Amino acid sequence: MTEKKFFQWHPAFYHAMRLELRNEKGLEFIDEFELTRKPLKIDLMIVQKEADIVINNTIGKIFKAHNIIEYKSPKDDMNIRTFYKAIAYACLYIISPIHNIQVDARDITITLLRHSKPRKLLDILSDGGYLIEHTYKGIYYIKGFMFEVQIIVSSELDTSEYKWITALSDNIQQTQYLDLYHERDDNLNENEKGLADTVIQLVTSVNEESVRKWKEGKNMCQALREIMKPEIDAAVQEAIQEGELKGTIKTYFKCKKTPQEIVELTDCSLDYIMEVLGL
Repeated sequence: MTEKKFFQWHPAFYHAMRLELRNEKGLEFIDEFELTRKPLKIDLMIVQKEADIVINNTIGKIFKAHNIIEYKSPKDDMNIRTFYKAIAYACLYIISPIHNIQVDARDITITLLRHSKPRKLLDILSDGGYLIEHTYKGIYYIKGFMFEVQIIVSSELDTSEYKWITALSDNIQQTQYLDLYHERDDNLNENEKGLADTVIQLVTSVNEESVRKWKEGKNMCQALREIMKPEIDAAVQEAIQEGELKGTIKTYFKCKKTPQEIVELTDCSLDYIMEVLGL
């Protein structure tokens, strides 16, 4: 039986959201926001530090002073329990002792984000008398609650506009995968590249089989080689250094140095030296 793999989607999601909203000013991102002194955490809290800021990104059009973001990975269900849990988080946030001032419910928004459309949840909300507005492509506003709520279906978003959030998929396409590297290398600063690498690493791991096949294909392999040249060069250099180190260890041994003496000369562990020497 094939062992089931578990992937850490949330760190990539945190970074993807920062990348999508990187051009917006005055936003503070707080991962795993603790609602209480005991473990009870919001996936992502985005605080709008200045009231008069205008958010142009459609993901953040709804944003106010305090914005609760709950994320579900592709394999996780988004159901009515998810919805009411987010509502409960918002209520707890209002009464949280961390605030120095009273938080107004009208200053809170809730965003639920998942790759595929939670059709059953939307049907339940609609049948319950709540108005669902398909405001933007992939973005649904839920009207009738004390908080403003939106559900974002990332698979329906424009991949050219939202490269990072839409990439959080276990079925990414070749062109979209390559576009992540282009975007990272051409349009991001060094700090943003660090965020991008988290997303790319997760997407590569989740789509391991597809990426392997693309690398084996003639045309795609060449494209990947060009895009991933910095990573390939770094790996080659590391291999060269590793080979040089092994050669140095073996040379010391031939010169009658003991493994313990080689530890002091190379700063390598004794286990590593013994492995290199085959002892």
